Amino acid sequence: MGNHAIKTFSKRGYQWQLQIDSKHSDIEAHCNISQNKPLQHANTLSKPKNRNHWITIALTGIALLVFTIINNSTDQPQTDESSVINISYIAISNQRGTETFKLNDTELFNFTELPQLNTAHFQVSAEFEYPLLAKEHPLILSGTIRTHHNLTYIDFILKGPFADWQGQLSGVNQQAALNQLQQHLQQPVILKLLNKAQTLELKQANLSIAHQQAPHDLIILGHLANTYIMMGELDKAMVMANKLEKIAISQNKTHHVGNALLFQSEVLIRKELFDLSKYKLSNAIKQYQSINDLHRQADAWFTQSWIDHNQGN
Repeated sequence: MGNHAIKTFSKRGYQWQLQIDSKHSDIEAHCNISQNKPLQHANTLSKPKNRNHWITIALTGIALLVFTIINNSTDQPQTDESSVINISYIAISNQRGTETFKLNDTELFNFTELPQLNTAHFQVSAEFEYPLLAKEHPLILSGTIRTHHNLTYIDFILKGPFADWQGQLSGVNQQAALNQLQQHLQQPVILKLLNKAQTLELKQANLSIAHQQAPHDLIILGHLANTYIMMGELDKAMVMANKLEKIAISQNKTHHVGNALLFQSEVLIRKELFDLSKYKLSNAIKQYQSINDLHRQADAWFTQSWIDHNQGN
């Protein structure tokens, strides 16, 4: 092209005279497109990654939701107050075994008697007997009933796959005491503790909630105090034991006053306050003597003998 392509102008310099070939424009455009391709490719790659990220989060959320639904549905038969609770039982007898009392089905309970068993034998051999019965009878209730000074007392144990639940109730007559037993067994926390293995911390949490929902249920409060003792939370255990004593006195429940004093004594023993513990034990024994509760008198005297031995008496 030579001089035809460039023209010299005075005081203006040089000027290109030929038109630019469209091929050059295509090359330039192609270069620009090529330069943009890595960025577009990177964006294209990032989109599936982002999509996969959100899909993973969504699937994880669905999995957690399904697990929660399954877990709740598993617990539902045990805790739903509208469902019937199936309990097998050994006929409740008096301490001499000369009289037994049967439980009738209600809207909430379906009771099945186990006539081949008696309370005294089962309670001392439950660790051997229960596994043979557990598949067909996962919940087995046993207990004794007695009368003293025109009041009827029931000591019961409800045995389940993972724990036992025991307590004492009293009423003006046998039917009133049995009605109190059935009313108490409606507490959802009982089946929750019996049907699932639970750490002490989880048990304490469940009992605390149950106590808030039923603040005047002395059996639940006693179990909560005892759980704090097992956890080594001695100050909290003492608070619960004192509360149990106060409510029991207001309800005129002598056996629970004695239980509260026993819990207080246990806390004081663990704090090595033996003299104060003996004082609490002495008061507990007086409470049990007033209602002729020989079983708990024996428990209190055993603890007393341990303290005497520890002090070298």
